[in-house]
Amino acid sequence: MTTLVSVAVITYNQEKHLPKTLDSILMQECNFDYNIIIGEDCSTDSTMSICEQYEKQYPGKIIVLKHEKNLGLIKNYAATFAKCTGKYIAQCDGDDYWTDTHKLQKQVDFLENNPQYSLCFHNIEQVFEGENTEKSYLETYRSGDYTPSNVWEDWVIATSTVMFYRSLVEDPYYLKYATHKHMLQQDVFIIATAFEKGKIFGLDDTMSVYRKHEGSVTADGSSPKTERMQKMLNYIALISNVYNGKYRKISKRYYSFKAFRYAYVCKERGLRNKAVGFFFKSFLKSPYKFFSLLNKELKYKIKK
Repeated sequence: MTTLVSVAVITYNQEKHLPKTLDSILMQECNFDYNIIIGEDCSTDSTMSICEQYEKQYPGKIIVLKHEKNLGLIKNYAATFAKCTGKYIAQCDGDDYWTDTHKLQKQVDFLENNPQYSLCFHNIEQVFEGENTEKSYLETYRSGDYTPSNVWEDWVIATSTVMFYRSLVEDPYYLKYATHKHMLQQDVFIIATAFEKGKIFGLDDTMSVYRKHEGSVTADGSSPKTERMQKMLNYIALISNVYNGKYRKISKRYYSFKAFRYAYVCKERGLRNKAVGFFFKSFLKSPYKFFSLLNKELKYKIKK
């Protein structure tokens, strides 16, 4: 039977979480074949050993890419996507996991029955891991059709929720930017390409968990993390250039949204100067979005 879905798993030093990730993918109940392509990026812990154990246990179903040297996140994504053979690609990073045994089946059924859509996704449960583990859901999520503004101004698409046509990551325009010096993540450009090829739909389901922990971009306010935040903003600014500037206005509002969020992270970590800097960037990039976010934040505090 032909493989219909390839699940791309990107992992590096995730020995603590990876078994649950892989088990949640292997528990899927569906009427088609799928494989799991693991991009293991020369971890320094036992992540590779875990990958090899699963590959041995599930020969043919699990394929582990064994790089000779650490590629970094973006090149690892590119290498992993290149090995995907399915008509569709689903993603689940090595520290997240799925919670619905029919996740793949639901998403395949939707895309097969609605060829005008090039990508679908769903809601997530967020788990903030630390001294006091907290859980939450995306309050701005809704089921239905999404426009670029819906996606980028309130970012609701988590990596572990998407399924899209493999052809998106083979598109010449996508490949043109896939290794750009400011490329920090793949998701925004996959979504931009998806909008060019069709429509995007949010399913009325919560089917995965997104872990936020010390390895996350916003986990703490130390200098390396704030530098990464700035790299993320540079990456978002790159959206302005794709498809002949079609998403320039949306890119500015998304940049403002992200900078505003980073300002609060720095503020909570006591990094006052960094917080002020990010607030200022948010305002300069899109005053309208900045005041919209500020108004929402004030209303939230009054309600509390």
